[in-house]
Amino acid sequence: IINSQLNKEKKSQKKIIPENFNTEKIINIFGKFSKLKVLVIGDLIFDTYTYVKRRGIASKNDILSTKKIKQERYIGGAATSYFHLKDFVKKVDLITVANKINRSFLSSKLDSRKIIFDAQHKTINKNKIVEQFNKNSELKKYFAVTDGSEEELNKKLELKVKKLINANIKKYDIVLALDFGHGFFTKEILEIIQKKSNFLSVNCQTNSLNYGYNIITSKYKKVNCFSLDKTEINLSQKNNYSENYEKKLSNLRNKLKSKYGFLTLGQDYTLGINNKNQLYKVKTLTNNVIDTVGAGDAFFSICSLCSFLNLNLNYSTFMSQLAG
Repeated sequence: IINSQLNKEKKSQKKIIPENFNTEKIINIFGKFSKLKVLVIGDLIFDTYTYVKRRGIASKNDILSTKKIKQERYIGGAATSYFHLKDFVKKVDLITVANKINRSFLSSKLDSRKIIFDAQHKTINKNKIVEQFNKNSELKKYFAVTDGSEEELNKKLELKVKKLINANIKKYDIVLALDFGHGFFTKEILEIIQKKSNFLSVNCQTNSLNYGYNIITSKYKKVNCFSLDKTEINLSQKNNYSENYEKKLSNLRNKLKSKYGFLTLGQDYTLGINNKNQLYKVKTLTNNVIDTVGAGDAFFSICSLCSFLNLNLNYSTFMSQLAG
């Protein structure tokens, strides 16, 4: 099944699949996933896609003219990992903050019992203006409009989040921290999850709203597992010149005292490393990319489970790449 999904133009990449990587072992791994309890913590984001069709340049203004075709709204941010994991693990819960106006919508899509609703909180909404020329083509993104709070949680909300985390964190095998840099992870919340998690896995993301400020090494001292992309690891090392990503990943794993670290390099390859400084590389499995949004979250979700289970690095890296 895996081999049949690989792009025919990249037949040589079938060689990256370990010879002992078979269906029975995959099934056994998913069986182990089904026994895990996972707590997902982080910023909630609404992702809106406004699909348009280009009409050309407006006659009176030098701007692109489009016609709105449809609009779709998705629950994103930390909730993305929640959705990825809910069909694989024994239990997954989401701790986040949202505006009260979103309660009905969120409750219809997920278990919202550990979501703190507040009338004053402005949940981030990212509206992407996109066009898709045909069903299998990559989305053409024109621009994005972001609305919502980019400030840290106020003290009242922070206290509620801290109490909720403290009351629940020890009940879970794994804590996934999805840090989008939109203010959820205050200094005190970071201290709690780093001190009390049974196994902490971190995805500290860089985006246009936090570029240069949401850096993993400036916020986290010790994590069991992490997953970053090219930009994020360059910022963490303050080095955009060296292409030696094996060394960068090794340096970061040592600094964060992590058991596992992963680095996704777009359409080039993915790297995994363990606490024995063993490295494993997986090339991309397809050229047919429709939309990369959420791919890193899917990768992160699976690599976190694999790392907690202490799977061989080749299995962890390959299965995570397959998910993303």
